[in-house]
Amino acid sequence: MLTVIDLVIALLLPLTIGVLAVLVGKGLKQTSVNRSLGMLAALLVGYFCRYSMTNFAYANDDRLSFTERFANSISQAATDLLCPTTAIAWVPMLSGVALAVTVGLASLSLPALPNQNSEQGDSPVDSQLGAIPWSRFVLCIAIVTTVSCVAMVRLLWSSVYLSVDSPFFEKAAYVFGPAVVIGGVWAGAFAGRENLRFSTFAHASGILLLSVSGAVLMGSSGSFSFALLQVPVVAAVMVGMIFRPQKNASPAISGDAWLIVGAICLPVVLGHLFSQVTLFHAALHLLSAASLVWVPLGGKPFWTRVGIVCAVCLPAIAAAVLSAAAFANAIDSPYRG
Repeated sequence: MLTVIDLVIALLLPLTIGVLAVLVGKGLKQTSVNRSLGMLAALLVGYFCRYSMTNFAYANDDRLSFTERFANSISQAATDLLCPTTAIAWVPMLSGVALAVTVGLASLSLPALPNQNSEQGDSPVDSQLGAIPWSRFVLCIAIVTTVSCVAMVRLLWSSVYLSVDSPFFEKAAYVFGPAVVIGGVWAGAFAGRENLRFSTFAHASGILLLSVSGAVLMGSSGSFSFALLQVPVVAAVMVGMIFRPQKNASPAISGDAWLIVGAICLPVVLGHLFSQVTLFHAALHLLSAASLVWVPLGGKPFWTRVGIVCAVCLPAIAAAVLSAAAFANAIDSPYRG
């Protein structure tokens, strides 16, 4: 059984590793992806802690000593990360793939406009990027949608959704439906309309709201194992809040869409496909995720940004509240057993 202390360790250890990773990266070379790599390090360490603690908590073999149980838990966690066999175990690796694809496609964006008014801080000129050509934007959409399709095929490969007896069009719907939604969320990172480096706190707060509401949604829907995946996300977001994106960072990187897609949207989709998250609740949560990626924040006053972020996260919060209320009613029902 996991305890509060386990969860605190699972939050603080990844946070520490992520901060150290950013600092080491800055000491070696100033690059625009140091912050994102630090967030990815925190995320992966968090997943490793989550798997290790879960394996240790449920290792009830009295024939093993504490040291043997601990070593077995570490070994099994490493296997889960490096050789995933279930849909939920693929989430950490796919989060890393999402960052790699985002960094690769970010090179298709045009460089930022020259800063003509740097002494005034968050000026409209400083927060705008040169418009990405329409053909390149379409290419980015095609690539992220294709990657999303491949990811869904991998996640559903051994499930009933892709069984031999299922009709082809039904299989295609289960693959392309979620892939188009995830690709649509992801594509907002490449619109090239603004630089989010001045919106770090407001934008990161929105990601935190998405993560927490997703944890409540999945936990109250009977997907506790999926809900625990959001603890590493919180650590990664905290690393992102400590370090602001560098001035030469592309919006695709500084917007952290890779984290939203890989670590938040994917678990919600899996919670619907493999657990009790309803389609309506999942759609509300994904609507907030898409809005957070697509809605412009640059060039606006701080409290305006915060208000926009809170507004776009309302559907996700509503989904979590409705799911939690339904769960509470089910517990109180005299017919629950």
